[in-house]
Amino acid sequence: MSKLFLSTILMFCVSTAFAQKSTFGIVGNTVPVGYGLVGHDNVLAYFKEYKSTGAFCDIFIYKHIKFRI
Repeated sequence: MSKLFLSTILMFCVSTAFAQKSTFGIVGNTVPVGYGLVGHDNVLAYFKEYKSTGAFCDIFIYKHIKFRI
């Protein structure tokens, strides 16, 4: 049982070590595999399109803006 647990922990550690990490404002994220990145001043947009079916996925991350009243 302990070998299985240690193997699982090692697998997660290795997978996070090779992932491309980025930060945007107060948000830390890992770039999804196979997604393109479009960056602007206040928003990050990740996109992926399956040309065979025409399906697509967009992920938007907005920068935290602090309002002062």
